[in-house]
Amino acid sequence: MLNGLIHRRSCPMPEFCQLPLDGELVPVPLPTRPSRRSATKTRPSLQRVREVLKPYLDLPVLRSLAANGGDVRGAIRALGYEPVPAEVYALLNLYTELLRPTMREQITAPADLAALLMAHMGLLEQEELWLVSLTTKNHVIAMDVIYRGTIDSSSIRIADIFKTALRRNAASIIVAHNHPSTDTMPSPEDVAVTRDIADGGKLLGCALLDHLIIGYGRWVSLRERRLGFSS
Repeated sequence: MLNGLIHRRSCPMPEFCQLPLDGELVPVPLPTRPSRRSATKTRPSLQRVREVLKPYLDLPVLRSLAANGGDVRGAIRALGYEPVPAEVYALLNLYTELLRPTMREQITAPADLAALLMAHMGLLEQEELWLVSLTTKNHVIAMDVIYRGTIDSSSIRIADIFKTALRRNAASIIVAHNHPSTDTMPSPEDVAVTRDIADGGKLLGCALLDHLIIGYGRWVSLRERRLGFSS
């Protein structure tokens, strides 16, 4: 399973790990800790690490694994790497950060956004409706909390959603709300709200691309289930 997540090339950051051609993870000693002054000059930013590792890691597969509640550490254990060395755990912590889409990152599939939203919404004790504003190329512009409370067609003002979207200059939007019960099965009210927002988007020229329901360790795309969308 893990072998499919790592491209079989030489490791671009040998100071962190070695990835032989067979895909086996082999820990190596980490570099000595630099002084505080030199660390500020030499420590790579997360964005830089992401750019360096992108050709070598299948980030969409990793992100999909995380968004579906998959356990990367468990995948390694299943391959017989037990006990897992501390160096490998350090790498996994890095991978966890890489899974999270950043602002301006392009959303190409529901799992991209679900991985980000689950980190923020998965443990909320009250229902919240979030708006994700996107550019013409589906890059994230901003995420806004639109409403807190039970989500139904009588409580949600569609005008508030599109007022925020237009203020963000959004070309399209995705909405998401959480189910504190962790049951992500869409309710009839969820479908009705989706239909109302989609209809409003057609009138204003700001398409609703999807409606995600977020639970603890799971999520559902109403677009994928063809609920509330006419096409």
